[in-house]
Amino acid sequence: MKVVTILSILIRVIAIAGAGIAFWFFDETNGKLEQKHADYMEEKGIREDTEQKLETEEGKVKALRNNVANLEQDVREKISIIAAKDDSIRNKSSEIKNLQSEKKTLKETTDDQIAELSKQKRNLQGEVDSFRNQLDEMQDEMDQKIAEKDDQIAEKEDEIAQLEVDVESKILEVEAIKEKYETGSVGGGPAVAMNTNSASSETESKANVLPSENISSKSPMGLPDAAGNEIETSIVKVNKSRSLLVIPVGTVESMAAGKKLYVHNGGKEIALLHVIEAGIDYSVASIHPSFGSPRSLSAGDSIKLVF
Repeated sequence: MKVVTILSILIRVIAIAGAGIAFWFFDETNGKLEQKHADYMEEKGIREDTEQKLETEEGKVKALRNNVANLEQDVREKISIIAAKDDSIRNKSSEIKNLQSEKKTLKETTDDQIAELSKQKRNLQGEVDSFRNQLDEMQDEMDQKIAEKDDQIAEKEDEIAQLEVDVESKILEVEAIKEKYETGSVGGGPAVAMNTNSASSETESKANVLPSENISSKSPMGLPDAAGNEIETSIVKVNKSRSLLVIPVGTVESMAAGKKLYVHNGGKEIALLHVIEAGIDYSVASIHPSFGSPRSLSAGDSIKLVF
């Protein structure tokens, strides 16, 4: 009975020892297997990376091969173009040689023609010079005639201007006479009857500009000093474009062609008049260009004349 028990215990011990050994062996083996598996997985990852790199490199190689193929195609095309250019250059060289030969032939055969053309050119130049001289003479003659015509035109223009002034004076005279007949009095003065003989009478001289020799340096404006006679009246009519005006003062008040009249308004001396025509009871005067403006005078203005 004891033997059986001991054997049983031994068997149990052996079983326990075997289980421990088996467990140790399994654990050791399992650890090695895990290590090998980890090593395997690492190697597998390295291999996969290597394979991916190889695939990438193969792609690059393929791209390089494609580039090389394209470059080879371009080179072949360039070679073809260069060959065509060489053929064209050879053709052009041949044409240049032919042209040079023709040029040499033409140069050799045209020397006489050039000499003849030079002679003809000299002859033509002489004819041109002669023609130019004739043209200059004709131009001088034309200029002289044009100058004469210009002088004649200027004279005619002066005559026309004088006629325009005379016509304007007559118009103003007629208007003044008409107004006198219609109103019977002008500028507040006494009415004076006018007959046709007095309306047609004219003074010896007329002028539409003031002579410079009558201008005195004593006046502040460079104009002659007033003598002191004064007449208060009003303006009948003003022609601003002609710088002319009509005043109801005539030979009865000692007006005469050529007389100078100072115009006062509001206590100020505003203009200088030059009588160009005087009737019995009216006068036509021009406004001196250096003293006074027709824009400052209007029909109906009350003025004082000093002379």
